[in-house]
Amino acid sequence: MPAAPDPTPTIDRVLHHSPHCKVGVFTLPPGHELWHTENRIGLGPLIAIPWTAVEIDRSDARHELMDPNRVVYYRREQAYARRVVSPRGDRCLFIVPSDRLLRDALAASGLVAPGDGYPFATGPAVSEATHMQHSLARALRSGTPPTPVEIDDTVTRIVGLLLAGAAREAGRRPPREGPGARARRDLVARARAAMNTRLDDPNTDAMLPITELADQVDASPYHLSRVFREHTGDSLARHYRMLRLRVAAESVAGSDTSLTEIALRFGFSSHAHFSASWRTEFGTVPSALRRARI
Repeated sequence: MPAAPDPTPTIDRVLHHSPHCKVGVFTLPPGHELWHTENRIGLGPLIAIPWTAVEIDRSDARHELMDPNRVVYYRREQAYARRVVSPRGDRCLFIVPSDRLLRDALAASGLVAPGDGYPFATGPAVSEATHMQHSLARALRSGTPPTPVEIDDTVTRIVGLLLAGAAREAGRRPPREGPGARARRDLVARARAAMNTRLDDPNTDAMLPITELADQVDASPYHLSRVFREHTGDSLARHYRMLRLRVAAESVAGSDTSLTEIALRFGFSSHAHFSASWRTEFGTVPSALRRARI
């Protein structure tokens, strides 16, 4: 008999609300009843920046795996369903830009906003925005939040970076179609799910050799590496390194766990190795995230 839904209430917490934007943190534990019902976006065109992996179904796309390397764009009043991937459930930062902010940010990338939201459904996480969004969430949950002007300015920069990244990805030449296209897409999805599963298991070494990953998804390392780069534009190594850094960022910003412990937990050999990788991707060091106001 399946377990009864967890009655724990959804934490859908708006941390900032101004005429310019809304910002909040969404947390849905794995056993909650909302995993078994249709959900609907009601706040307006919404940007969800995942902190955990989750599978999303929408009318125009099924079984989309979202994780901290991706950003999700929801249209106004869009219906969707979710499936559990992470034992931590669905955790994300969400931003609802005003119509004017959305229009101006898209125009900066040469795009026009459709009447109900965005001209794309997903996009890449952007390194500069990753650091900013965790700094923002940390600051908003602190006892001394920034001023509304500081918050709105930070959100403007985050939205601009994310929409520009999504626009660049939308303009990239799509992967080849034809025979086997669906199998190649499924292979990439399985590989991404395996990476997320590895990071969600605190009892397993976060390092994941390509030979082991290939065995898990029933492919040769050569074929997996080639198909993954073709579909994502990234190498397996860089994608997994970025995923480790972005999952670690939530612990850096939202906990007092030592940076050395976080580094080792997410497969870095030392605090120095973690800091060097962080600086390469985010232009700063992990300790700066804990010191940042926003």
